[in-house]
Amino acid sequence: MTPRRLAQLAAAVLAALAAPSALAQNAPAAPVEMKPADVQWKDDARAPGLKMAVMSGDPKQVGLYVVRVKLAKDAKLQPHTHPDVRYTTILAGEVMVGFGETFDAAKMKAYPAGTLIIFPANSPHYVWSKTGETIIQDVGIGPTGSTPVTASASQR
Repeated sequence: MTPRRLAQLAAAVLAALAAPSALAQNAPAAPVEMKPADVQWKDDARAPGLKMAVMSGDPKQVGLYVVRVKLAKDAKLQPHTHPDVRYTTILAGEVMVGFGETFDAAKMKAYPAGTLIIFPANSPHYVWSKTGETIIQDVGIGPTGSTPVTASASQR
């Protein structure tokens, strides 16, 4: 087993051990529901045409969080990383996703509604809602954030 793979395995084991306490921190005492009309979208400064809504938890704190991201048609998120594993479900529309430190439309794949993508922690990726509005839902264990890949020529 390579040192990198061993480190990934160790990180996964530690995350699994920490998950029960992290999940318990935001466990509701009673059922919670949020209908589409209740979602509070806020502009996200990372890109034009991007909005975000926190559905559960607090992405900046330790514990489980659920956020939704709405991308207007043709909105692009330049290469970036997240410190945590992201479980992303495409709820509506279609999204183009590529992996790497440079935005390259030729290397992107289209993912329709209903798709689940699991992004490893610190994995550079980029997103484009090429064909129309897209809504995705991210689930992870915080704290989280988004760090631009500054080496990307496409961000200049």
